Amino acid sequence: MSNEREKDALVSKARHNLKNPVNAILGFSEMLIEDCEDEGYDSIIPDLEKIHNAGKDILKIIEDSFSDSNLKVSGDKISQIAAKMEISLRTPINTVIGYSEMLQEDTEDIELNTFSEDLEKIIKFIKFISKYNALKRRNFINNVFISSLGLGTMGSINPYKYFSAFPYKLSLAQFSLARYTSQEGYDVYSFAETAHKLGFQGLEYMSVLYKGGFFQPNSSFGLAEAKKVAKESLKRSNNYGLENLLIMVDGEGNLANKDRKYNDNSVENHKKWIDCASEMGCHSIRVNLDSDGSLNDWTNNSVESLNKLCEYAKSFGINVIIENHTTYSGSGGESYAANPDYIINVIKKVDYDNIGTLADFGNWCQSFKKRDRSELISRFRDNNQKDDEPEVKTTSMYFSTCDKMYDIYEGVSKLLPYAKAVSAKVNSFDENGEDLDIDYTKMLKVVKDSNYSGYISVEQQASYEDNIDPIEAINLTKELLLKSWNKLS
Repeated sequence: MSNEREKDALVSKARHNLKNPVNAILGFSEMLIEDCEDEGYDSIIPDLEKIHNAGKDILKIIEDSFSDSNLKVSGDKISQIAAKMEISLRTPINTVIGYSEMLQEDTEDIELNTFSEDLEKIIKFIKFISKYNALKRRNFINNVFISSLGLGTMGSINPYKYFSAFPYKLSLAQFSLARYTSQEGYDVYSFAETAHKLGFQGLEYMSVLYKGGFFQPNSSFGLAEAKKVAKESLKRSNNYGLENLLIMVDGEGNLANKDRKYNDNSVENHKKWIDCASEMGCHSIRVNLDSDGSLNDWTNNSVESLNKLCEYAKSFGINVIIENHTTYSGSGGESYAANPDYIINVIKKVDYDNIGTLADFGNWCQSFKKRDRSELISRFRDNNQKDDEPEVKTTSMYFSTCDKMYDIYEGVSKLLPYAKAVSAKVNSFDENGEDLDIDYTKMLKVVKDSNYSGYISVEQQASYEDNIDPIEAINLTKELLLKSWNKLS
């Protein structure tokens, strides 16, 4: 790993560790404001809003100080930037402390069940930040960056531990790290180590990353190579005590084309990943149902290919699961795999019980207004492009270019009874860390009401569209899940 990349990773982690307690302050103050509005305590709302606004100021100072543009354009060393940030933080920190302690003195007159507790949490978090900001400059900087390496108490703080307990185990989809794979020297087998450091319990692999990537896959990759992947991946996951869940299989050919001989070849290509999944201890492989034919072609050939795969996978104890997905093409044709009714119809026609779904929150576009393949390739290859003045967006590129979108909440609800996996997809974030397209609180209620009890996977692709570091995007997605569940609870 180069020094520049180490520095970038360090800055990203430091920024995240500083933002964690601030996001908790924003979350609790927002809930207190809503509670006071509901219960008629209008007189104290202005003070709570001052706390909330000061929290936003703290967050902006941290983001601006450690932004890529500031680090590159200012010419300052990291230590100089941190020193300037230390001074800028003093006023908003004191604002939060002052108004929080003042309100704390009046809690006896406020009959809200959690008011005192939530206010105490705000005070604890702001004093935690204040503690580091009040240290001598060298100690402040050292503590921030030591924590980013996981060696200090700051990095171990989880602001959401006080929130309602999140009932699902979290896994990491390897696609979330795909942007790194184009960088020279990146070790694709570092997946387990990265997931462990980020606090995940399960792993969802991406087959094409072990074959050379999206655009230059190794066509000679066979069963022997897949078994090598299984052996090394199992060793790495065992080292960190993580559970291997599934392999997302891509780049092995369409399973539902009009040409059945082509489909048979695709089925054979998929089989090595069933062997691989079995040796790794996974429960499933994920497949896509792409086609060049009509809906009738797609349905009949999907059933035929899935029967063959399920028959082979059954002896290994492996499930074959279908993800709702859009076929990326410039043809403007309909993607049948983005319609849950079509998927369920196929599942009901399959003769084996080791069939199921992977319900993805975001893949519900059935056809696009215009989808230029060169634009997509550019999106995945031009990783370092930065906009001097990024546009203010209201939807992600995926949603804004969609011509026919299935209702995302209804779609997920329909697939969940068959689901053996769930992916929390984020295409793009707004300035508050919310998904531009998906109401995560509403979506999690759909999951909750379904009685699904498996893992929820973090699968971000916002790092491409928002031009942010994949680790930061992963953490933002994880935080979005947790705070959205808290609102639901």
